[in-house]
This record gives sequence, structure tokens and C-alpha cells, in this order.
Amino acid sequence: LGGIIKIAKANGQAIVIKMDCEGSEFEIFDDLAASGLLSDVHIFMIEWHKWWSAEKTDETLIKHLQDYGFAVFNMTQRHDPSAGMIYASKTPAV
Repeated sequence: LGGIIKIAKANGQAIVIKMDCEGSEFEIFDDLAASGLLSDVHIFMIEWHKWWSAEKTDETLIKHLQDYGFAVFNMTQRHDPSAGMIYASKTPAV
């Protein structure tokens, strides 16, 4: 994912990520944040699952996104807190 982000950034392209990783979203976000690449993404559409990360929730992802300046739209249904959808958008600096 890092290579694709770097190529898109070098070409001046908006970076939009649609993520459905069946529970690996939390690890991917930790890696993106640690590498500094999270700041290069403009829009996320995340279908998240806590199957492999029982201690983590949608709030874990939302904190990462808000820390990097994203407006977050959490569409997770409260009756099913084990999976959901999060949309996030960041306005580019002017």
C-alpha cells in the first residue's frame, strides 16, 4: 500500500482508499500512521471487522483518522458492534 500511495502522491493524484480487509484494518492503520503515509490519504471508505482484534473497536480507527485531520462519518450500526462502515474525508491544504 505504501508504494501505491507514494506513486500517486508523486503524480499529484488524490489518494482514495476503499478498505475491506476482514479484520486487518487495525494493523494496516497502525502501519500507515507509523510510516507517516496516513497524512497523504484524502478519502477513506472502511469496512471494518474486529474478528482478529477483539480489544479494538470503530473508535480505534476513528481516533487515527481524527488525529490526521479527517472528518469522520461513522455508519456502524450500534446493534452490531463487531463490524461496520466508516467514511472519512480530509480537505487538502489551500
